[in-house]
Amino acid sequence: MTESPDQARIAERYGVRRSRSRGVMVVAAVILALLIAWTGWTAWTHSHPKVSSALNGWTVTNANEVTLTVAVKIYDADSHPVCTAQAYASDHTTVGQLRFTPIDGRQTVTLETEREPTSIDWTGCTAQGQDDPQ
Repeated sequence: MTESPDQARIAERYGVRRSRSRGVMVVAAVILALLIAWTGWTAWTHSHPKVSSALNGWTVTNANEVTLTVAVKIYDADSHPVCTAQAYASDHTTVGQLRFTPIDGRQTVTLETEREPTSIDWTGCTAQGQDDPQ
């Protein structure tokens, strides 16, 4: 490709501009593709948990026992889900903790306490490959 007289004059006056735009565009495209793939993977992982749960209610049965009603949905039975709840007294100390293997559906479990609890913290359920309680 030959230069026109105008292009030669401009190059002489202002210098020759070296274009690196192709390399920059390739790098930017690769980074953008990786960002999109990571976002998609993250959205898919968090929208398809292996187990999810909710505390429907709780009742203090006596000074050393609380009955919890929970709903658990197990999407992957091979993931070995575990659910966790804690009971707190009025002075905010932990007076009981329960870790149990749930079944799919609504269930009632008993949490034993050292003394009468005033609040329950339903941490939720985790599974192998799912570290965020749900």
